[in-house]
Amino acid sequence: MKNAWFPLFLIGWLAVCSESATWTVGGGGGSDFETLSAALGAASASDTLLVAPGVYDTTAGEIFPLPLSDGVTIFAASSDNRPRVVGDREHPVIRCERLEGFLLDGLVIEGGGGLDGAGISCATSVGTIRNCRIEKNFYYPESEDLILTLGRGVFLDSSATTLRNCWITENRGPGLPMSIFEGGGMVCFGVSSATLEGCTITENQNDGIRFFASGDLTLINSLIAKTDPSTPQSSGSGLAFFSEGICRIQSSSIVGHLTGGISVGFGGTCQIKNSIVWNLGTELNGEGYIVDHSCIRGGHEGEGNLETYPQFVAPANGDWRLSNGSPCIDSGESSSLPAMDLDGADRVRGNEIEMGAYESPEDFEPLPAGEPPAKLYVASHATGKSGDSWEDPLSTLYEALLRIAGEGEIWIRSGKYPGGFLLPGNIDLIGGFAGHEQTLKDRDFSTGSTILEATGSGTTVLTAFRDDSFIMDGLTLAGGSSPGSGGGLYGQSCAGRISDCTFISNSAYDRGAGAYLTGSGDFVIERCSFLGNTSAKTPHDSEGGGLYSSPTSGSSLTLRECVF
Repeated sequence: MKNAWFPLFLIGWLAVCSESATWTVGGGGGSDFETLSAALGAASASDTLLVAPGVYDTTAGEIFPLPLSDGVTIFAASSDNRPRVVGDREHPVIRCERLEGFLLDGLVIEGGGGLDGAGISCATSVGTIRNCRIEKNFYYPESEDLILTLGRGVFLDSSATTLRNCWITENRGPGLPMSIFEGGGMVCFGVSSATLEGCTITENQNDGIRFFASGDLTLINSLIAKTDPSTPQSSGSGLAFFSEGICRIQSSSIVGHLTGGISVGFGGTCQIKNSIVWNLGTELNGEGYIVDHSCIRGGHEGEGNLETYPQFVAPANGDWRLSNGSPCIDSGESSSLPAMDLDGADRVRGNEIEMGAYESPEDFEPLPAGEPPAKLYVASHATGKSGDSWEDPLSTLYEALLRIAGEGEIWIRSGKYPGGFLLPGNIDLIGGFAGHEQTLKDRDFSTGSTILEATGSGTTVLTAFRDDSFIMDGLTLAGGSSPGSGGGLYGQSCAGRISDCTFISNSAYDRGAGAYLTGSGDFVIERCSFLGNTSAKTPHDSEGGGLYSSPTSGSSLTLRECVF
């Protein structure tokens, strides 16, 4: 039976497919099938499934994974109330194998599990995914053995797929030290190619996109933002491209990641145009970059490039649009550009195209770039925007770390703050302030503590990876946990001074639950307390529940007036 309750905007398209069947799914009496499982079992090539609003899960009779058939199209019947396809937490929600064509449009895909693509898993297939939300999929393996791949949102194995106007968000996993090709948002493997247009990939665990394939990757009008690396041993960058092919990034923003922006390897080329790459950690790792008219933290050679803070609206709240006065306004180059921005607004509403994924209102204008701040102020309950004084402090350490460039200090008022950050080189973190001090001598630690807490299980509070020095003074690092080493502080190939700090209630499976320093230069740790930190191996192998240090030859660790 065929029904005619589907939206009018599909009628013209369906008329072209008059030889194929159109089936309705869900929505109660009168539909052809109540479950997607039954509909897919009956569908033939070129059939279309129109899915009514509702929840499609095991309770409703679904059996996962849902296997797509060649040429089948799945449409949401309503764009205002999308159907939610909720997996069984053990298998991918949707699986595509050896398909010459498929189309998914308008679904919410969540609750999947599995090693290779908890949300959507594609093997040797060609297809398009449009207007879908792929969210809250995960995989937590029972074994600590070497894991070859972990793609929790979308996984492509020798497949060619286009994603348009999709959200890939909150896909989680363990952050395993022994995972090779781990990408929380999307993993491409084998002989694969992928094009993403108007997509948002954000708040996933580990790399936004990890491309480990013989093929090309194209990113247009898209946002990859703020992945969570979980552990120092796992990655949390925006995009990792390991291929002999070409990665093309146009009018996109790769921003807010905790361990870097983009990595390129295996002889690949990365072409970046009219884009913003602004993160913590190394922005452009590896070789093969061709960059023009883009804003790169730390700078990069190329015509029209900037290295000035883009003035995001509210990065701590996930708003990566540009504020009025941003140097990225009217700073792109319009010879090649998409028609719309990520919000669906017209491109070039001012004199030139903006850098990044978002166009600004027509009356917004860039202001001359000033000197980067040498000192920023942070207070947990602040509403300030500049961070240049105690009168106008920033509210999060995260935004302060994004704003500060080169060498500088961040003064942090007493209070609790989420941790989980990679420290940029030569940046000093100083806490214990009441919010009025003008010099360090004005501090009175009795007024309260500045506490940096881990934001979730498997999260190291602070990580330092650079061949630079840093100072930590007046901080408490609490509640960190790592499946490897370093629950409170993980320091590698760095040097510095740690004063008047407390490392408390951190844990690590391996070494240095409180603080782990390896391959490091000279460190001075003075007047610090290491309390209640737990290393799982400590009872057996003496691996340092409070502190583990392995300095380089000729370097030293000095401890003064510390309590363990």
